[in-house]
Amino acid sequence: MILPSPTSRHYVPITTIGMTLATTCIALLADLYDLTRLDTAAERCWSIFINVMAGVFIGGPCSYLFARRSQRLTRERLELERIATTDGLTAVLNRGAFTMLVEAYLNEAGKNKLPVEGALLLVDADHFKTINDSHGHQAGDRVLKMIAASINGNLRTSDLVGRLGGEEFGVFLPATEAPDAFRIAERIRCSVRAGDAAGIRMDNVTVSVGGATFRGAVSYERLFALADMLLYEAKAAGRNCVRMREHDRNRMTQPAG
Repeated sequence: MILPSPTSRHYVPITTIGMTLATTCIALLADLYDLTRLDTAAERCWSIFINVMAGVFIGGPCSYLFARRSQRLTRERLELERIATTDGLTAVLNRGAFTMLVEAYLNEAGKNKLPVEGALLLVDADHFKTINDSHGHQAGDRVLKMIAASINGNLRTSDLVGRLGGEEFGVFLPATEAPDAFRIAERIRCSVRAGDAAGIRMDNVTVSVGGATFRGAVSYERLFALADMLLYEAKAAGRNCVRMREHDRNRMTQPAG
C-alpha cells in the first residue's frame, strides 16, 4: 500500500483510519488469552465489543490528533525550507541554494566519472540602474519578476534557475549539448526583449547572457568564472546578446539576432 504524502489532503483521514484499525487489532490480540478463558459466548462477544469500542473511541481521536500534528509540522518544515532556499521577490532559488545544487550535481558527476554535459548561463538585466532611477524601484521589481518568469518559461523541469544577486540570474542546464544551450539562452533573451511574461509587461527591457558549456568533470568555480567573463563580453558587445564558450576555451559565439 502506498501511503499519501503528509502534505496531501488524504493524509489525515487515511492515517487516522489506519492507526485506529491497528490499535483495535492490537487491543484484540492483547486480550486474546483472556477471551479463551471466558465461559460463555456472550461474555466473549462483550469483551470483543469493549476492545473494539476502546480502539475506535480512544485510538481514533488520538490517531486523528497525531495525523493532524504530523501534517502541520511537515508543512511548516517544508515552508521553512522554501523560505530558506527561495528568493522572496522572484520566487526562484536564492544564490546559496542554486550554488549548492549545481555544485552537488557537478561533484556527483565528477566522483562517479559520468559522461555528463551541460551549461551554466548568467543572465543580467541591461541598464538596470537606469530603470530604477527613471521609473522607481517598484518598476525595477517588476522587471526582475518578468525576467524570472521569462527564464522559467523557457526551461525544463530538470533545469535550475536562481537569483544570484541584484539583477543577475543563474541558469543551470544539465544534460544539454552546447547548441541546445545556446538556443535556450537565445529564447530567454528574445522572451525578455518581447517584454511579456506571465502577465507582466515591461517594454524596452533586454538582458545579456554569458554561458559556459562543459563535457565531463568540471568545477562550479570554473564554470562561473568563464560564464561571468563571457557576460562581460556580451555587455561590451553592446548588450542584448549571448556569448557562449565551452570550458575547454573552444569558442562558440554568435551575435544577437
